[in-house]
Amino acid sequence: MSTRDLNTDTANSEALEVFSEAVALLLMLPLDEKTRKLLAGSRHISSLSWLLSKGKIEAKITAATLLENLAADTDVKILASDTKRILEGLMELLSGHSWPSAVKISLKCLLGITRCRRTRIKIIEAGFIEVIVELLPGADRVATEQILAILETLSTCAEGREIITQHALAIPMIVKNLLLLSDIATERAVGVLSTVCLHSPDEAVFHEALNAGAFKKLLLLVQLDCGPRIKNMARELLKLFQRIADDCEASTPSYQIQSL
Repeated sequence: MSTRDLNTDTANSEALEVFSEAVALLLMLPLDEKTRKLLAGSRHISSLSWLLSKGKIEAKITAATLLENLAADTDVKILASDTKRILEGLMELLSGHSWPSAVKISLKCLLGITRCRRTRIKIIEAGFIEVIVELLPGADRVATEQILAILETLSTCAEGREIITQHALAIPMIVKNLLLLSDIATERAVGVLSTVCLHSPDEAVFHEALNAGAFKKLLLLVQLDCGPRIKNMARELLKLFQRIADDCEASTPSYQIQSL
């Protein structure tokens, strides 16, 4: 490495450190609308993506935190999905399981970004579904709610549903989280299951859900005091599962779904 290269690396390292400190200071201040619009400009987003891509782990977390705070702005969501470095940085944070705070802010940031339809395909193609599904077995309540919310959003795309149905852990873990941790997690899990099953041409998905215990959990769910949206989704799934089970003469007990 030449002296010039060393000097360049040193300058970049110093610039990253200074910018990281500046972002950390911004996070300590209330951001009014004017400031948010200023920070949402392409130049600042590009700098955030640079920090998220090249900074140390603490700097990456700081950049992701500010990006999540700005994600309420649609233009930021679109730009984030079009910025390869941002997605790569979020993926790196999600993969760093030894830093729970990194995973936590990455999920929050990803959840904000996925709310924009134009971002979803790129997020799916980047491999985020596979990564977050594999986080589910060890996730706490908050992380589980966030992961299921992301999956529910990404399942609105055919590409997202395909990956969910093909991942060995996805359906079993989604069913497992029905009536397990919280009402929010249950609603998100029913939402994913409903979208995937109602749009899937492959009966193997239904059998996988049935084998994981979805029928009994959904049957219990419609008898509980829950919201109309979740109860309606559960009823529709029960009818669908019952029809599939009857057609295949499965061992699932026959319930009078019509009376629910």
